[in-house]
Amino acid sequence: MGPEDFAGRPLARVMEEVAGIAVRVVDGVAQTTVRPLRDISETLDLGARRTVAADGDGAAFVDTPTLQFGRMGEGHDAEGVEYWEPGAQDWSEHSTRRFDMLEMGDGYIGEDVPGRVSASGVYYCRNDFDRQPFRLHVRDDNLIYDANGRLFDTREGKLIDVLGRRQRRAIFVMDADGNFYASLFGKRHVFQHSSFFAGEPVAGAGVIEVVNGELRMLSDDSGHYLPERRHMLQVVDRLRELGVRVDPDRVLIRDGGA
Repeated sequence: MGPEDFAGRPLARVMEEVAGIAVRVVDGVAQTTVRPLRDISETLDLGARRTVAADGDGAAFVDTPTLQFGRMGEGHDAEGVEYWEPGAQDWSEHSTRRFDMLEMGDGYIGEDVPGRVSASGVYYCRNDFDRQPFRLHVRDDNLIYDANGRLFDTREGKLIDVLGRRQRRAIFVMDADGNFYASLFGKRHVFQHSSFFAGEPVAGAGVIEVVNGELRMLSDDSGHYLPERRHMLQVVDRLRELGVRVDPDRVLIRDGGA
């Protein structure tokens, strides 16, 4: 459109048409910008969250993709928890694998202070070095081994119950990365479930019985953490993921919760 197109026409009319042309040009540029962004966003996968928006002035943006590594299991509605998905990735990738965690009961806070619950207080592992002697491993033969590479066996266990009786079992916990720790010795006010991670949250806790590396019994008995049913189920699933045979009749779930 040239100057001759406006010859003999009222100035107001000319100004109106020029403004309309300008609006169409700006709108065209905006759409040209938005379209590639939309095309890019629609190619994102792996559960990426994406948003493309444009307002009347042609502004556009794309949200930073948020990869959804975990998958919320059916029946689990705990806010902010990412649940593991079997076979998806290596369990060592703790940044992408999270379990439903257990908090220690408030009544046990300070139990490690000498003289508060016992002369020495409950022993706490303060770092990875302290807890490594309790680490369990599962090898290619699907058997459970202790930190020294020997077949784990609880028949020599010295787990003392509240009545002072010795049980040939061990206390165990599972951490946020699906690693297991167990102690053949356990005694009230001396060494308990809270000892492994110094009272910090764990993904599972209970009592285990193992003979020559084979699982014989697994329970969710822990007064410090009071696991619910879902915590025990994720412990069982994790053991099976590692290759351990876990027969249903060997699992004792004492809690009736979710």
